[in-house]
Order: sequence, then structure tokens, then C-alpha cells
Amino acid sequence: MNDMAHFIVVTGLAVCIVLAFFLAIYKAKSFFRGFERLRTEAFLARLSQKSAIIRFLRRRWTSPSARTIKAGMAGEFMKAAALGNLSEVRRLLGAGTDVNARRAKGGKTALMKASQSGCVDVVAFLLQAGADVDATGGLSGKTALIRASENGHWEVIELLIRAGANVNVKSQASGQTALMKAIEHGNLAAAILLAKAGAELRVRDKKGRTAEDIGVQCGRLDLLENLRKRGAGFTSHALQVDVHSRVPDDDECYALLGCTKTDSVEEIRMRYHALIKQLHPDAIRAKGTPDAFSKYAYERLLQTQEAYQRIMKKRN
Repeated sequence: MNDMAHFIVVTGLAVCIVLAFFLAIYKAKSFFRGFERLRTEAFLARLSQKSAIIRFLRRRWTSPSARTIKAGMAGEFMKAAALGNLSEVRRLLGAGTDVNARRAKGGKTALMKASQSGCVDVVAFLLQAGADVDATGGLSGKTALIRASENGHWEVIELLIRAGANVNVKSQASGQTALMKAIEHGNLAAAILLAKAGAELRVRDKKGRTAEDIGVQCGRLDLLENLRKRGAGFTSHALQVDVHSRVPDDDECYALLGCTKTDSVEEIRMRYHALIKQLHPDAIRAKGTPDAFSKYAYERLLQTQEAYQRIMKKRN
């Protein structure tokens, strides 16, 4: 009897162990199936999100807007134009790149880049392809003509003028025209072309300076004299100025110094001393300039001194 009871107990325990083993296996399989399902769902969710992103990018970059292209293509287009790589410019235009594309809103166009670098063949090709010749861009808001003028690329300037570029457009930042930039940087050939194309001589930049004023301040007196001899009209009015004929108003005083009313006293003082150094008779004679310019510089020296004294009296 004891043997039978012992057998029953052992058998029961064995059955329980076997059942527990199979139950454990079943639970483990259920757990791993659930874990794998969760992983699959997470993967599908991520894939769905990626698909949504891809669809969004496709809609954006394949927009019918003529001025919207892929940023990568725009960058390649700008780089090719700046480096004068005509074959690459042709390829990218053939691939659907807009000739007036910009990498960002308000940025430079390929024509501006090529004009700034003096890439004549690229400029000619872009103009033939319909590039906007008077578009402005970059932080300074300059046109292609202004960029070519400040860098002295007279062949590019000639192409832009023939394409109908407005020679009197002003830079948005400084208010300077192409002629002002050409004179400021001492580019005689560019200045001659612009003057012949009808560039205005009496317009003023944001500091109140004309092209002639900029030339005098930058010491480009020989360039101005050359332009005057070619009939550009420089200095004829300036040489007849009588500095004591009338009292200049405040705006004129600030303009003579190349300053604004918002400038500090220290800034005005620094600007004044820089002008006096440029217009001093010894400095003018050292340049070997004609007598007419020496007289003009002396009159401007007197005007500058008077304007500075007037401003300082009101500031102090």
C-alpha cells in the first residue's frame, strides 16, 4: 500500500512537471510572437513615416513653380556659373534648372555670380537663355551690372548694357550705382562704358554722395579727369562752387562728410579727419593731379571744415 501511494505521488509530480514545462514553452512562444509583432508594427510605422516624408519632398521639389528647384541643383548651378564652367551650366539648364534660380529667397542668381567673376561666355549664354538682367540679390542687393562694374569686368558690362541693363539701378544696401562702384574701385574702362551708356552723374547714394564725390574721397582724381576729357561732365560744376556763396543746411553738411545724423560724434570726427587727410593740398600735389583738381580739392577741403564745425556746434 505504501508502495502504491508512493508511485501515485511520484507519477502526479512528474505529470505536473511535464505540464508546467509545456505551459512554459507555450507562454514563451506567445511572448516572443507578441514582441515580434510589436517590432513589425514599429518598423511599419517608421516606414510609413519615411514614405510620407518622401512623398512630401517629391511634391515640394517637383512643384510646377518655375523658380523652385532642388537645393543641390541650385548649388551646382551657382558654382558652375561662378567658375565659368559653361558646359555644366548648359547641362543643368537642359536638365530643367531655372535660369533665374536662387539657392534661397533673395539670393544671387547665376548671372550675378558669372558677372561678378567676369565669366564672359557664361554671361552671354545666360542672357541668351533669358536671365533677368536687372535682378537684385545677395545681402547688398546689387544687380549683375553693379557686380561687374566694381570688379572692372568691362566685357561683361558691355554685354549687360547691350542686353538692356538699367545703368542707374542702385544697390539696395548702399544706394550706389554701377558708375559709383566703378569709380570707387578705380575701374576706368567700366566707368567709360557706363558714362557712354547714359549713367546719371548727379544721383546720390545713401550717404548723399555723387559719383564725383566718391571719386574725390577715394583719390580717383586722375580717373575723374580722364572721364571729364571724354565729355562725361565731371568737375565742371564743382570748379565753379563758391564755398561762401550760401550757408549749407544740416543735411548737406552730413552729406559732405559722408555721415548721417544717427552717427556718433566719434564716428563723425573719424570721418572728418580721414577726409582732411585725403583733401590736404600736400596729398593732392603728391598725386601729380592737374591744377583744376587741386583747386577743386581745396574748395572741398574748405567745405568739409565748415560742415564739420557746423555739426560740432550743434552736437555740443
